[in-house]
Amino acid sequence: RPIGGILDFYIFVGETAPEVVSEYIKLVGLPTMPPLWALGFHLSRYGYNSLSKMVEAWNRTRNSNIPFDVQWVDIDYMNDYNDFTYDKNSFQDLPQFVDTLHRIGMYFVIILEPGVSACEPTNTHRPYDDGIEMDIFVKHSNGEILVGKVWNKCGKTVFPDFTHPIA
Repeated sequence: RPIGGILDFYIFVGETAPEVVSEYIKLVGLPTMPPLWALGFHLSRYGYNSLSKMVEAWNRTRNSNIPFDVQWVDIDYMNDYNDFTYDKNSFQDLPQFVDTLHRIGMYFVIILEPGVSACEPTNTHRPYDDGIEMDIFVKHSNGEILVGKVWNKCGKTVFPDFTHPIA
């Protein structure tokens, strides 16, 4: 159900699927080729639980002469699965590991759902405190902050409005 504004609809016609795709490309342009590294092998999993476990998998892959371009880390690196944080105990040397990857020409990607825990005590979770102070969280039409769920342990998540000028 649209909430207002003008909607533009386009109908692409052609005798064959390639003709329809050609008409679509005339409107939106050609797709962009991703960087070569993005098409390479990526090593990723949930459950590393510590930097040492991730490095162990990384070393095992390299020692097996399996070429790969990208190391991922899932939500294990976060404090209590809270986005915009990282566990400085279990992943203490993460910045140095990322520097090592970059030095040898590899890439590092973190899993990040752009939600902020709304359960932490006041003045203990800066992403939430700053978002409240700057008034940048997504809201319902009645002005209340939209609360959803991502992976954090408490079950209440709010979402920054990344279109907000100061977000």
